[in-house]
Amino acid sequence: MPSTVRQTDRKYFSHCLTLLPGEYQSFDNNRMTLALFGLGGLDLLRAVDEFVTAQDRLDWIEWIYAQQASTSLGAKTAGFRGGPFDGVSYSPEKRNLSKFEHDNGHIANTYAALVSLLILRDDLNRVNRDEIVRSLRDLQQPDGSFVPYVGSAEADMRFVFCACVISYILNDWSGVDISRMKKFVRASLTYEGAFAQSPLQEAHGGSTYTAVAAMALAGVIEETLSPAENKKLLEWLMWRQDGGFHGRPNKQADTCYSFWVGASIDILGHYDLVNFGANEEFLETTHSRWGGYSKHPEGYPDILHSYMGLAGLSLSGIHSDIQRVDPKVNASLETVNFMKTKSVWWRDSSNA
Repeated sequence: MPSTVRQTDRKYFSHCLTLLPGEYQSFDNNRMTLALFGLGGLDLLRAVDEFVTAQDRLDWIEWIYAQQASTSLGAKTAGFRGGPFDGVSYSPEKRNLSKFEHDNGHIANTYAALVSLLILRDDLNRVNRDEIVRSLRDLQQPDGSFVPYVGSAEADMRFVFCACVISYILNDWSGVDISRMKKFVRASLTYEGAFAQSPLQEAHGGSTYTAVAAMALAGVIEETLSPAENKKLLEWLMWRQDGGFHGRPNKQADTCYSFWVGASIDILGHYDLVNFGANEEFLETTHSRWGGYSKHPEGYPDILHSYMGLAGLSLSGIHSDIQRVDPKVNASLETVNFMKTKSVWWRDSSNA
């Protein structure tokens, strides 16, 4: 696409970081994740410095740290909450205040907060790694899955991925029992050859990505899947492309699966088998003249599909105006490199 189109995308993500439509009100408890999609989009477009002022960068870092929940101050789950929606007033000076019984960190928003801090080039020196790692141990269930916070009834592959990527970013795997995690992942492998959210459910592009990325981050793909299973998984993933990508058989193509399915193929080392041109032609039909991407052709853009559309395009590595994404972390390679060279948990191996 011409650079003028990418400039509309830059403006779209910038606007989303400052003012979202009223329809997003119901997502207020996940404001941290929405912020990640906005920052991540600007990062992939190499536009963080252009659209985020030095003062905004400092203020947004403070806002993220203000959402850090601490078990030492009453939270049952350490990490980051999705926003100040629970009634705790925003205050950088009281960043760890836990006021209510259910004022807890959430595993998905903790992942979003850590990546957002890295995009803003914070070195994570104020992240309470020890508490977060201890909480991960409490969140892992007997079957190897994870819940998002203590007391939740949800336990599925999404949170397995979150636990693994948090451990990877913090360079500390002591909060994850990898043996139990592998058993849960294997139990979620379906007769089709791909992964469901949990055992006895249907294989799906999103849950397959979270399973594949979690295994890759933990370095256990080869010991979890046999060569025959790996081949069958790749075949299932390749059958998801019919121009664009869809998440399940007999479903229409959807922008977000350009990343979920494409990244899974990339992690397995076979992205060269993807028809780049056909996927790009599909994404052109979901791109909005206002910037951003919609779920289906001729729809309105939303921040999730806008980020995933760019991330999916970046996997081919042929677009000079889009940074390459790390498929395991779902963050730009530059941000992951910053993590490994500048964050406090990586730059000094003695902290690991």
